[in-house]
Amino acid sequence: MTCHSVLESIVLDSIIVKSVFMDSENTRFKAARLSLGLTLKDVASKISYSVGAISGVENGHDTPSVRLRTLLIEFMHINESWLRTGKGEMFSISTTEAIAEAKKPDTKFLTSAEERQVEETWTETLRKRFAKMSPEERERFAKTFSGIIDLAQAGSNKK
Repeated sequence: MTCHSVLESIVLDSIIVKSVFMDSENTRFKAARLSLGLTLKDVASKISYSVGAISGVENGHDTPSVRLRTLLIEFMHINESWLRTGKGEMFSISTTEAIAEAKKPDTKFLTSAEERQVEETWTETLRKRFAKMSPEERERFAKTFSGIIDLAQAGSNKK
């Protein structure tokens, strides 16, 4: 076998491997994770799912729920068009940015919908409790809250 035919064989094998193994969302989820240098455990701990759930999706044994699919896409910054078709860029941001984002220490990941839910819950709780306060309590609350905001802003200005 000549060097040229060996190279042709390698290229052909590579094309076959890509077409066989990159033909589903499951395998593209895995490809994205590996491209980011993440383990199953890394992803599972960041999005609060089990390693088995992530593995099941990647290996095609399980279909991800809408929530899990959304978390995987948003956490790893996967280009949804690429995920569906295998065409285009793998990530919605640069690979370097995606790696940096995914490797941020000690952060749990929430989807935009979950963040909105947390915010709405807090807002509703504050609104209900504020409505039950006397005028004097409301005034004290407003002063205290303004002081907290001032402290938070002063702390962020030091950075």
